[in-house]
Parts: sequence; C-alpha cells; structure tokens
Amino acid sequence: MKYLKKFIFLKQDLLGYGFKGKDPSGRVMIEASGENAKIIVSVQNLKPENLYKAFLIKSGDSISLGAFIASICPDAHGRAEARALTLANNLFDSEMSIVEIDAVAIMLSGGEASAGASIWPLSGYFGDTVRWKNNFINCESADIKDRMIEAVSALVEDIEPDLELESVEIIESARIEVQEAEIQEVEAQEIEVQEAEIQEVEVQEIEVQEVEAQEVEVQKVEAQEIEVQEVETQEIPFQATQTNPVEESIFETMAQEEAKEEIDDIQQEVFEEIEDEAIVEAFLEEAKEIFAEEVYEEIKVELNEAEILTKEEIEEEFEEAIDEEFEEIEESLGVKSLAELFNESFADFTKPFQKQNKEVNWIEIGEAELSFLGEEFGKIIANTFVLACLNRYGFLLLGQVVGSEEYYLGVPDIYNSDFKLTAQRLGFTQFKPSKDAPLKTGDFGYWLMSITIIR
Repeated sequence: MKYLKKFIFLKQDLLGYGFKGKDPSGRVMIEASGENAKIIVSVQNLKPENLYKAFLIKSGDSISLGAFIASICPDAHGRAEARALTLANNLFDSEMSIVEIDAVAIMLSGGEASAGASIWPLSGYFGDTVRWKNNFINCESADIKDRMIEAVSALVEDIEPDLELESVEIIESARIEVQEAEIQEVEAQEIEVQEAEIQEVEVQEIEVQEVEAQEVEVQKVEAQEIEVQEVETQEIPFQATQTNPVEESIFETMAQEEAKEEIDDIQQEVFEEIEDEAIVEAFLEEAKEIFAEEVYEEIKVELNEAEILTKEEIEEEFEEAIDEEFEEIEESLGVKSLAELFNESFADFTKPFQKQNKEVNWIEIGEAELSFLGEEFGKIIANTFVLACLNRYGFLLLGQVVGSEEYYLGVPDIYNSDFKLTAQRLGFTQFKPSKDAPLKTGDFGYWLMSITIIR
C-alpha cells in the first residue's frame, strides 16, 4: 500500500458522558506506509471514572465488523490518548484492510455496558454517516461464523425433542446464509478491484491525452518560430548575402538556442498549470475527508478564488485550516505554559510516592501537555521506551520544586535492571519506587529526570 494519512474527528453520540458540563470530543489519525499502519486516538472531556474501548468499524448490510484498537482510560481532566501499530491489510488480525474502514467509535467498557447492550459515547465517520450499531460484531472475540452458528444452535436447544429435524434444517439454513454472505463479500471486493482498475486506466488515458495536447501546442509554437525565421530571412536578403559563412553559423546557432528557450518556457508553463490543478484536486479530496462540510467549503472557495495556485500556497492554506481546528482543542485545555499546569486553582496534585517530599508538587500529564517541555526534549518524548510506558499506563509524571523553575519528569514502569542503561542514556538518573522500601525487581515506580525550562 502506498502512503496514506487520514484524520477523523469524533463527536458526541450519546448524552451523559461529558466532563464538567462539556461535550466529549476526539480525533483519530490513521497513517499507513507499505504494509504497516499507525493509529493514534485522542479524546477530551470524557467522563474519567469509566474505562472505554476504541474500535475501527467496517459497516455492512448484514454484519458490521469492529477491530479493537486499544483501551482508553481518561485522566482526572477527562483526557486520554492511545497509540497502536498494526498491518494495513489485516488490522489487528481482523482480516480488514484500512481502505475498508467507514467509521471509528468509542465504546463504554464494563460498568453500565455490562448490564445490557453496548454504549457508544463517541463516534466519527470518514465520509457519509453509515448504520452499524444494530449488527455490530467485535472481531477480537470468537470467529464470526462460529458465533452465528453457536447462536442458532443455542436457540435449537430450547426447541422440543420432536422438532429435532426442523432444528437441523435451521442450522443448515444458517450455515448456507453465512456462506452466501461470504460469497457476496468476496464478489463485492472483486467488483471494487475491477472498478479501481478501470478508474486507473481512465486516468492514464486522460494523462496521455493531456501529454499529446501539450505536444501539439509545442509543435504549433515551433511552426510559428520557423515562419518568423523565414519571414526575417526574406526581408533582409542583402544582409544575408553579405554575411560570411562563420557569421551565418553563429547567427543560426543563436536563433536555435533562443527558439529552444522559448519552447522550454511554454512547456514549463503548461506543465506547471496541469500540476497545480492536480495539486488543488488532491488537497480538496483530503480536506473533504478531514474537515466538517462548512470548513471544507471555505477551503474550496479560497483555493478557487486564488489567482496563483502554487503547491506551497495550497499547503499553507491547508495547514492554516488544520491549525484552526486544533486551536479549539488547545483552548479547551485552558493552559498556555508549563507553570500554569501547577496553578492550584487548575492542577489536581497527586501523591505518587508513599514517602512524599513536601517541597515537590506532582501532577499526571498526557501527550497534550508534553509540548510545554520544549523542543529540546522532543527526542526523549519520541523514544520508544518512553512511548511504550506512556501507552501502557496512559500518563507521565511531572513534578515542580515549589517556588522555582526546576522540574522533574517521571516515566511509570516496573523496575528491571535491564532497562537501567537505556534510561540513563536518555537522562533518567534514578528509579524511585512508589512504596517506601528497598528497591527490588518487580517494584512499581518511576524513572526520574531533572529538567530546567529555558525561557
């Protein structure tokens, strides 16, 4: 699979799961390159005392399949983020491809959900809204075919013994329906492949026609240049007869070079115009999938009204639209600097250690707050060791020495001396256990690093 990157924004699907009077929302980024795919799910203002699960969904008339991404546990501020890696053509062993996904949804796990049907506080769609809740099946459970047959078999057990023959027919009918559904799905996939091949051939034919048209334009220009040269030669016969062979060769070479430069300029203008139109179309297609309809229409109007459509200008318009989308998310956090995270009216201080140092205040942070640490800590935050711990526990630890600009960054982990060298290489100078006891393998605690923010 070639490179693919998509965004989808999650919106409230069910009332009652917001945080402090705010509607929950979120964003999902799907990025695929070659055989691999990376998925990042971020939510905010989601009721923190619950555990949730994120699913990729492929809708269907008879069955809608869900591929489990990761569990989500919001922090004390209602925010959470989960990351996952998988195969682009076999998402989380579901045999679904990334191009087949219609929607992403967040399901309540445990609690209220255990008493009845599934509860979906958040959902979002890649295109038009699709129906999937009434026939949803989770692919991380048992095989789908077996589950359908088991469900029919369970109903048959309740039928009276003298209806055993009829029960067998029901089971056989269910098997046939499953087989027919599988055949229809395979046929649908084959039709999609055929349609994609036809579209690719049509695009190639259009490109060939455009190239041929460009060649015709170039030939016309060359013919006009030759006519001009012939007219100039006819108008000055006396000068031509008086020019020696050396001068004739020099003039002819200069004329050919000038004609070639003019032809190259015309070709370049034609190619740039076609390239710019293709860039506009590509950016509009991606914007239509990412943004709400009113935002997409604004981008479309701005690009169509622009007098000069270069690749750099279109990318700038596109990035501005994305920045505007995320400014709303950043404003909802209500925090502009690292120091404000420790404002007593905002922060919820935690006590990660049994023996607490009164001179240090501690808070739990997610990926959204990592940007306040500065660009010099980018390599540390992006390290796979730190990301794995962040993904496993859902938070990092940040401490501030009271009344100073000195901070501590803590990564939650189970102590293992094998990771000590890796942690020290990143700058984590010590491992402090949560319990006030001598450190030993298997203890839960934090790898700690002292940091100073330079303003």
